[in-house]
Formats: sequence, structure tokens, C-alpha cells
Amino acid sequence: MITGMKKKKKITEIFFDEDNPVINIRTYNTDLKNRLTKFSNDYPDECKLVDDSGNGMLEFEINKVGIRVLSPARFWPFLFHKYFVKSPCKAKALLRCFALSLQKMNRTKL
Repeated sequence: MITGMKKKKKITEIFFDEDNPVINIRTYNTDLKNRLTKFSNDYPDECKLVDDSGNGMLEFEINKVGIRVLSPARFWPFLFHKYFVKSPCKAKALLRCFALSLQKMNRTKL
């Protein structure tokens, strides 16, 4: 693995088109690599590791069915639960942000 790469060169690329049923993700991001590795171990039919180049980048293929985009209202409870379990102080701040986000969403819908 190559060390000392500048953060600017550590990119994440997501490739997909309308014809192909898979999404290709290439990333140097450690958190994303760990999540995708766990996901590929748990659901080998939905996600697989395609390439480990040895320079710190991993490439995964994910079925499009396995990917979804969440609205902020559906994503915030996930974050709240994640941080509430780890740190109640952060959860309180996150709850305030969630309330402000909901207020902002309600104002934009009117």
C-alpha cells in the first residue's frame, strides 16, 4: 500500500449508466472501504470486491437495487441513533439540527 498520498489524490469515483445493472465504486476513503467490505461480506449477491490495487484503493460492484438515496427526513433518525448510542452529548446537538432541518424543509414545501 502506498502511504503519503495527498488527500487531494485520494478520490472516490462512482460509475454507472442506464444500461448496466451494476454500479462501480472506486475509493480510497477508509470508512467507505470498511462499510463496503462489510456489506460485500454480508450480501455477496448484491456487492462484491472487484479490485484491490494494492495502493490503498478498492473497487466494488454493487447491484443498482442495493443503492437508494434517502431524503434528509429519513436519514436524520439513522444519524441520531448512531450518535445517541455512542455519545448522548452529540445526540442532543444532532436533535437540534434535525429539528432545524425539518423546519427548513417545511418552509420550502409551502
